[in-house]
Amino acid sequence: MQESKTQPREDTGAIKTKLKSYGDLQRRIDHLITRLENLMDTIDSLPGADYSGMPRGSSDRTSKAERYVEKKDDLEQKIDRLVLQEKVLRKELEEIASALDDPDEQAVIEMKYLDTQNWQDVAFSLFGNKDDYDDNAERYMKRTFRIHGDALQHLAAIFTPKTPPASA
Repeated sequence: MQESKTQPREDTGAIKTKLKSYGDLQRRIDHLITRLENLMDTIDSLPGADYSGMPRGSSDRTSKAERYVEKKDDLEQKIDRLVLQEKVLRKELEEIASALDDPDEQAVIEMKYLDTQNWQDVAFSLFGNKDDYDDNAERYMKRTFRIHGDALQHLAAIFTPKTPPASA
């Protein structure tokens, strides 16, 4: 029985989670922005003030418009907080990616996770200038996945998630 000459594989779970969190945060911000836009449309479509002196039938002390404006302010504050988090996380991920020595590995991580490109675009960015790219796109895609896997392995070897110190 032969011994395997491959090096032990690193656990890439922590680094994958970290990289994926950036895209998740971007999607969360996009969803909140969509909600804000919908809320703004609703506010714009509310009827104007009624100066007829006739009762309006609302028994609460806060008008519908005031409640919507309050929701709008809350959403804007939430978006602002998440955008700040996104900037901090992006800078951290850029630093993590820059730790990779191989420029192709670094490019794959940046394009896939920071630029949120799909795999076809990542593969084309790396190999689209090859004369045989169109005929061998599947082979280049597999090569892109292999580069990605190697990058994750290298990052997992150097990436240490921040954990709070154990109390004595």
